[in-house]
Amino acid sequence: MTKNFILLLVVALLVFINFFSFVVVIPLYVIDLNGSEFHVGFQNALFYISAILFRGYFGPLADVKGRRLPLFIGILAFSGASALFLISNNLWHIYGIRIFQSIGLAAFFSTGGSLVGDMAPPGKSGVYMGGYRLINTLALLLGPWIAISTINSFNYQAWFTLGAIIGLLALVIACFIEIPTISSQGSEGNVDTTFIDRFKNAFQMENARVIFLGTGIIACSLGILQTFASVYTEKVTEIANPGLYFTIFGIAGIIANVLSGYLTDNWGRSKVPWPFLTLMGLGLFIFALLPYNEIFFLLSSLIAGFGFGGGITALFTWTIEVSGEQLRATALSIQESAIDISIAMGSFIFGILVAMIDYSISFVFVGFVTVVLGVILMRKYSFSN
Repeated sequence: MTKNFILLLVVALLVFINFFSFVVVIPLYVIDLNGSEFHVGFQNALFYISAILFRGYFGPLADVKGRRLPLFIGILAFSGASALFLISNNLWHIYGIRIFQSIGLAAFFSTGGSLVGDMAPPGKSGVYMGGYRLINTLALLLGPWIAISTINSFNYQAWFTLGAIIGLLALVIACFIEIPTISSQGSEGNVDTTFIDRFKNAFQMENARVIFLGTGIIACSLGILQTFASVYTEKVTEIANPGLYFTIFGIAGIIANVLSGYLTDNWGRSKVPWPFLTLMGLGLFIFALLPYNEIFFLLSSLIAGFGFGGGITALFTWTIEVSGEQLRATALSIQESAIDISIAMGSFIFGILVAMIDYSISFVFVGFVTVVLGVILMRKYSFSN
């Protein structure tokens, strides 16, 4: 791995720690400001909807103007939002800062993924993306823990200050990254191409629809687990810390990130995602058996985490491979938005299912559907010539 890529991983780790920590901290802070569960949900929805809208600008911008500008804008947004929380004292301040913070999510995530593809040597995109996703998962494990520990030892202001410092450190390190130059040759890379045309081109790239479909399916499954795994665990078991599910999920995902990256470089981009997607569905199905034995808590988290980590790494690698450097950030911005939308849809639909039937049957149903879809796609892509 090159010095440039290692610097990118360090920057990504700092930015991802900042992002994942605030996912956990802000709901607690909203309640501390006398907000309700409605206000918690509203600020979260506002954050992700704003990010989806901003991606429509920052994704194509990274393809037209280069990666450096949106990369720095994304880092500054996360660092600046941390500092702004220091002077927030009501819910309206929170809403405004979360909209500003969503610029970071929109600008940094797709640009960072694009740089992975730009920096990877030929035939090594999978290994590089596997390393990048490993950093993402590591930050998911570290960020909330660091933030909550800081708040418990000091206060919210201490964490907001530390978050701003982490962002500034990421910005300083990013200054030393040599950003690869993007060729503007060809119709797709023409700087005069409108942003709308770029999104059309991204949807027309080879296998775009099946990539985005696979991303949507695996993200729906993630949304279900993120929203209902802890609730279901508390309902049917005596497990003291339901959050342990996502610790195991994350550790399994780290292993899968590396394996998936290696496999997609050596087996083929189109072949790798679907076995992992099938495992994600199997993890959901097994979770339905939790009332019978708590061992299924461990099995489900291991299998689902392995399936998600491997599947999402393979799908991102496939995207950066087929999109080319002139459309890479635009395509990744669509994929990131597909994840956000699908997470919301998955949790919403599953909530309706639970209200109509019950948890166990709902997990069996969505797990079965996911496995069937995974097997169909696996037969078409993984075991065909």
